[in-house]
Order: sequence, then structure tokens, then C-alpha cells
Amino acid sequence: MSAKKSIVGTMWDRIGHASRIRSLLQWIGVWPGISGASMAIASLIGVFVWGHFEALSGPIRYVLALAALMLVGGVFVFTRYLFGANLAAEASPTGLLDAHGLPYQTSNARDRRRWIARIVSSAIVLVAFATAYYAGGFEKLALALKPETAIFMACSQWPFPIKAQPNHVGYVTLVTRNRVKASGIGFFRIYSDWPDKHLLQQVAKSKNVVSASGYACKVSNHGPTALLSLVVNLFVWFGPDGGEKNKLTYPVIIAPLDKEFEFYVVNPCNSTVHVVWSDNASAHVFGERDEREIPLRTMGTSALGQIMDFPATSINWSSDPCS
Repeated sequence: MSAKKSIVGTMWDRIGHASRIRSLLQWIGVWPGISGASMAIASLIGVFVWGHFEALSGPIRYVLALAALMLVGGVFVFTRYLFGANLAAEASPTGLLDAHGLPYQTSNARDRRRWIARIVSSAIVLVAFATAYYAGGFEKLALALKPETAIFMACSQWPFPIKAQPNHVGYVTLVTRNRVKASGIGFFRIYSDWPDKHLLQQVAKSKNVVSASGYACKVSNHGPTALLSLVVNLFVWFGPDGGEKNKLTYPVIIAPLDKEFEFYVVNPCNSTVHVVWSDNASAHVFGERDEREIPLRTMGTSALGQIMDFPATSINWSSDPCS
């Protein structure tokens, strides 16, 4: 008999603990309906999904989601504390007896202050999120959490031949109409000194004006992280006509970019060419899901360093057709 009473007493104690926990959850607005827990969990999920679409790294998304969970939950707890209420609603007798012969009581409806606290807390959270959204706070936060980049580019005239380093590939961008219009052919690769010495000998014998030079360009990464890819847009004008109508865009794709990358820009055709590189580049930063626009800084102080002018040449330095 004593063992049976002991078991029943233990079960009753457990029920009492569960009741106290339920009362505490009710007090902070978790049970049921509009609750701090449901709003906090919804905020956690929403911030995590937002971080995914903003291409934030995994650890940053987890930290932001947990911060949202704690902040929203904290708003509900603090508001509940300010409004005040008993941990549990007052009980009223029913005239029935429980298994122990004690009067069975039921709780009254949740007190009014608890519901007001929940509504006020929900309104605060919703207004805060809406204000941040319409004020551009989320965009500013996403930008601030992404690693800074410091990509520089500099170009200078380079006389022929282009010296190939032993066991290295040289990269040449040929600004011909076909390549620029194709917009995806990529670099002309050289594995030895270029152009061929026989072509250079023709230059020495030629009576025509021949440009025997190009531009050497260096893109350097001074930021804290490597780039999986970088796309630099070259704006190209053929002949004497300028303006937006005659501008062509030639993307130079560098993948990957750890510290620095060197390439050459050459006009191999009998037409003047003017080239200017853009102020921005498209970069795929290591650890991020999507590409984003970043500033492309000019090495030096003058913006004129972004301009490359090529005179016409009567000798085609490559096998690419010029027309």
C-alpha cells in the first residue's frame, strides 16, 4: 500500500512541476495563440532565409538567426514584465473532487493583461521589422556583414615582344571586333615570347606606321579574402567615333584571383582603338553564394590611367581576323 502511495505521490509531484512550467510559459506568452515563442521562432526562420537570399555565409546566418530569436523573445518577456500578472490565472472551484478527495478547480480565462502584453509585443516586433525593411536597414546590414574588398587595377604601355616567363602562361586580350562582339572568347594564351620575331623583323623593314606595343595590366587583391572570379568590363570604341552608341563591352574574366593577375591588351588590327575599364567589377567572393558588384580602384591618383589608346597597325599580330 505504501509503495502504491509512493508511486501516486511521485506522479502527482511530476504533474505539479509540469503545471508550474506551463504557468511560466503562459506568463511569458508562449501558451497558446499569439505567443512570444511563435514570434521568436518565426523571426529566427525569416532571418535565416533572408541571410540565404543575401548570400551571407553560413556562420553569419546562424548568428543572426539566434540573435533575432533572443531579441524577439526578450521583447515579449520585458513587455510581459512591465504589464505584470500572476504566474497563473486564479482558479475557481467546480464542486467536484479529484482522486485524492480534494476540490477540483479550473482556471479562469487568461487575465486581460497577459493578452494586452502579447499584442503590444507583437506590434513592437512587426513595426520594428517593417521600419527596418522600408528604411533599407536589411540591405545595409547585409552589406556591412560582407567582407570588404580592395581590388586595384593599373595598366601601362608595354613594348613588344612580350616576354613569357619560364613554365608560365602569358595572357593577352586581343581587342578585335570579332572577339569583342563574341564577348566570351577569353584570353589569347602565349607560351613563349610574343609576337614572333619574324613579325618584329617585318616591323623594322616596314615603311608604314606600325604600333609595336600594347598595354600591360595588373589586377591586385589587397583585401582580406580571395575571389573565386572577377569580371572586369573593358569599354571599347573602334575608329574615331565615340559616344554610347558606338561603345562595346568586352568582359575580361579572371578566375580565381588570390593576390594578383597580369595580362596584356593588344590591338592587332589596322584600326584605332580606344579602351577604358569600368569603375566597378563583378566579383564572386570566397564563402559567398552569389556574385556582387564591387569597386575597382585605380592604382595611382589619376583617372586618366583607365584610358588605353591604340593606334592602327598594318601587321596583324595574331591569327584572328580583324573584320
